[in-house]
Amino acid sequence: MIENKYGEVINDINTYKEIAKRLKDKMDVIIGWTDERFDHRDIYFSLGNTIKYGELQRGIKETDLFVGIVDWSFYGFKADSTKHQNYIFEKLRLTENYTNIKIAELINGIIAELGE
Repeated sequence: MIENKYGEVINDINTYKEIAKRLKDKMDVIIGWTDERFDHRDIYFSLGNTIKYGELQRGIKETDLFVGIVDWSFYGFKADSTKHQNYIFEKLRLTENYTNIKIAELINGIIAELGE
């Protein structure tokens, strides 16, 4: 996991690999993340640790990669391929700006590593 001098996780291939490794090992991950410019977000990831009860909406499946931005939004993404950033923005209720572009890069980096 790659961190800046303040102990915040940053986007990097090693960050994506470490998160993907933990998710493949059936561990949930929460990170204190920064876009390295403006913002800090606490972001939660889970894959394969979910028991489903009842019918889910919005196409979410219990086998999805769950991404939660603390105090903002939560969604389950099928981890079979990277996603267009606008799709990630829509599902996580994000607008297009520098921070959210970096969040989309983080999610896609993790998804790419899960496919390895």
